[in-house]
Amino acid sequence: MYTPQITDSSRKFGNNRWLAFSPKLKRTVYLFSDLEYEHWLQVEFNSKVVNYCEQPLKVEANFEKIKAASIIDMWIQYEDGSEEFVEIKYKSDLIKENVIKQIHVQKTWCKENNKQHKVMTEIEIKESTIKLSNIKLMLKFLNYNIGSKSRFRTHKS
Repeated sequence: MYTPQITDSSRKFGNNRWLAFSPKLKRTVYLFSDLEYEHWLQVEFNSKVVNYCEQPLKVEANFEKIKAASIIDMWIQYEDGSEEFVEIKYKSDLIKENVIKQIHVQKTWCKENNKQHKVMTEIEIKESTIKLSNIKLMLKFLNYNIGSKSRFRTHKS
């Protein structure tokens, strides 16, 4: 439904960039922080998720009477047909003016377009450390057993 809005893959948006093959999407996904990667793992291995797209679209809305734009981190579609847009942020960043603006633009656009929006922090993403560890272990196991032609390969740059 959406196409990633990654215009310059050499540009570094986050603190760590990850490239990972998605068996659900049958393509490489681009993630721009360790937190986005950990969120992606849970989305990829969630059986209720039927489709998703990282950096799905650039949205615009007014912020303090000035038009502003933002690219949302992920769009997710579930088996029941529901959809949501998700922004991934570290909790400590939520007080930064640029992050406040970014989230306001996204929430405003979603409200105007009757879409669900959610902000996820490391609190929610790392809530179940055992589940996250198990997913990472499964990924390593699949990589080890499938070999170098693994479709589950990830690369951190």
